[in-house]
Amino acid sequence: QEGCVPSILEVAKLRNPDATGFLTTHADFWFRPSAIVNETGLRLEAIWHLKSGLVNPKYAPGGLHCLSGREEILNDTHWHWFGHRNMDSWRAIDRLQHAYGYDPTVCAGWSDGWYVPRSAWDMFANVSSEFGPIVHEVAIPTVLQILHRHRGVPLQLDGRCWGGCCSKSQNTDDILKQPCGHRMDLTQQAVRDTLKSMLAEDLKMLRRRAR
Repeated sequence: QEGCVPSILEVAKLRNPDATGFLTTHADFWFRPSAIVNETGLRLEAIWHLKSGLVNPKYAPGGLHCLSGREEILNDTHWHWFGHRNMDSWRAIDRLQHAYGYDPTVCAGWSDGWYVPRSAWDMFANVSSEFGPIVHEVAIPTVLQILHRHRGVPLQLDGRCWGGCCSKSQNTDDILKQPCGHRMDLTQQAVRDTLKSMLAEDLKMLRRRAR
């Protein structure tokens, strides 16, 4: 995601000059637009990121598993790091620290859905260029945290979504009852029908709200 998004944003600037931001999710992540975009969820001027769903809450009570400094990053055993990718993460954040003075902190977090406001597109592209080979569950939370802490972009961590990076819903009621979640099994006709029904009803509600 972090590798291809800068190119997508360049195209989006040309084709959608009035766009307020960029929202991306995995194909099997569902969300109800009316529930996500509101005063307690996604705000168009702020970063929106999932609060939990990746790491053990015991180690990440705030929803993200953040580590600072070479020793903490390289010696961490609370997350699997996809085969010692913590070394790649350290090298990337070390380069950014030397280039821009960012604190040497990397974060792992649930990254199946996130949003960046238009005002931060260029900053996102600049910072994310250092994280090409790094798994998105580390690259995305780290980049978004940098934009928030060092560039002053507002950040919202949303803890309302069902499931997590590796969960699988077995009940179509989850799609109807939960504002967002991951993951749904789109190979199942009942799941696809439920998703279409939920979105159709939500569209009707949004149209009524806009009157």
